[in-house]
Amino acid sequence: MAINYSKLDIAVSEAVFSWNVPYAAVVHEGATRKNGGIIPARPWTKAAIAEFDFDGTMQALTNAYGGDIDKAFKETCMILGQKFTQQISAPIWNWTDGKELRDIVDTGALRASQQLEFR
Repeated sequence: MAINYSKLDIAVSEAVFSWNVPYAAVVHEGATRKNGGIIPARPWTKAAIAEFDFDGTMQALTNAYGGDIDKAFKETCMILGQKFTQQISAPIWNWTDGKELRDIVDTGALRASQQLEFR
């Protein structure tokens, strides 16, 4: 699963976040098990993006870095990445599988698999 964000016309104009575990999309989008059980959607990326002031952060960092838009863009994306990590760990996503309370951290592999690539 990946998210692409490319809003500005700059040298590094695209940031690609990815979570490289086979079940990332199931956790994010939810699914129905073969036995009919429901795995609820836990859209941590949408929640982080909705709460993050990308434009305000970008503007503040561009000013702080003396107009260096590339540096500000990369730093803004790094901060957004931290927000994704925080959302994965948030108790809001806890759910029950009918037997026990679960969260999306589990082994930590999903959270640890997050990568950010600039293009």
